[in-house]
Amino acid sequence: MYGKIFEQIYEGSLRMNWKAMVTFQQMIILCNEDGTLDMTPQALHFRTGIPLEIIKDGIEILESDDPESRTPNQNGKRIVRLDEHRTWGWKLVNHKHYKHLASYEDKKKKDRDRINEKRAAEKANKNKGVAKCRG
Repeated sequence: MYGKIFEQIYEGSLRMNWKAMVTFQQMIILCNEDGTLDMTPQALHFRTGIPLEIIKDGIEILESDDPESRTPNQNGKRIVRLDEHRTWGWKLVNHKHYKHLASYEDKKKKDRDRINEKRAAEKANKNKGVAKCRG
């Protein structure tokens, strides 16, 4: 269970509805590695402690079209039902995109850290043989 919350969530069209944002954050955290959350709203309520009515209100918004969404997949919906014949269980529409973005961001940070460590070590080795002048 791991999901990365990007800062963009606070800057996009979802920011106008805190119920949807809180519900979506929990879905991101609880979904499996493929972006599937196969649980009822009641189960989500019990897992998170968020009141059921807030979860239901959030789900209603997350399942709705959003013409202002950054990505037009599924008409801007954040979640789609796994099966149309039941009222629960969802796939997070852009999960794959953000999962790969998270991996890329993590790689960039690790690369920066590795380069900084290498430069610091080179600088330390360079300064080892230098004697200080006393004047």
